[in-house]
Amino acid sequence: MNVPLNVDPAGLRAQLGDAVEQRRALIEELVARQPDFPATAVGPGFVGHVTALREAMAQLHQTTIAHMEHRVGAWVEIMELAHAVEETDGSNAAAFGQRGNQ
Repeated sequence: MNVPLNVDPAGLRAQLGDAVEQRRALIEELVARQPDFPATAVGPGFVGHVTALREAMAQLHQTTIAHMEHRVGAWVEIMELAHAVEETDGSNAAAFGQRGNQ
């Protein structure tokens, strides 16, 4: 199946830019609001596991933040690639235009 690739680099960068800013704001919020797991949050049968539960929640929180940071990094790389494609397309178009005028 042949499907031509048609990408609007400026539109792509705008959409990803919005997503990056939203995700960065969420990351900041998560970093500022670390999970709190008081010992009173568990029933009497789990009192001996409070530390392990607290550590598991903290690890999940950090993993979530790391996942979001990786996603933001990937989106930034895609934005940079879209910019490079747009610049190359412009350079190629200019070169073809110059040849046609000779």
